[in-house]
Amino acid sequence: MVRTSKKDKEEKDKDIEKELHQIIELVNSANLEELEIREGKKRVRIKKKVIREKEKLVSEEFTPEISEEVKEDFIETDKYEKVISPLTGIFYRAPALDDEPYVEEGDVIEAGKTLCLIEAMKLFNEIKSDMDGKIVKIMVKNGEQVKEGQILFLLESNIEDIK
Repeated sequence: MVRTSKKDKEEKDKDIEKELHQIIELVNSANLEELEIREGKKRVRIKKKVIREKEKLVSEEFTPEISEEVKEDFIETDKYEKVISPLTGIFYRAPALDDEPYVEEGDVIEAGKTLCLIEAMKLFNEIKSDMDGKIVKIMVKNGEQVKEGQILFLLESNIEDIK
């Protein structure tokens, strides 16, 4: 069994996204109505909506819409330090419902700062930063289920550039 790192998976996802955009451009530029590509058990099928107008075919140009969730998955995480969930559970940004979150995007933090809580088996586990840095992106929504190994935060660790 070959294991791939998260970095390899992210690079593969970026490559797949680029390939899909190239295929969509091909369908648009070649004025195709439908294209299907098969590779082993994998299959991609792109079909354009066609409007019939007085026996003349007029095709609408296909513009891909990528949801916000998918866009977030393609953040260039390689250039940032990652805070990874050490366990599976529920992610909480604050110690209580009415309290302020531990951190916000843009906050400059020091090593040892509590970033969030993860509830697992009725126990609340504080997740602390291992380094000084700036919170670039919070990758999880409050109350969301997280898995062990999932990215929780992206940090910029070059503190000289931050201050």
